[in-house]
Amino acid sequence: MLTMEKLLEIVHSGESLGVEFKSDRKKLSDSVIYEEIVALANRWRHPAARR
Repeated sequence: MLTMEKLLEIVHSGESLGVEFKSDRKKLSDSVIYEEIVALANRWRHPAARR
């Protein structure tokens, strides 16, 4: 389970290959958000991404 302390640590560390921040200022549609989540999840399934 993700604790508040761990979440704050991730946020303070900034973006990386495994963390990407999104804004909803443009009112992103659910489908756009789903596509981004799947893209990030699939990144870790590819063997070259684990290097």
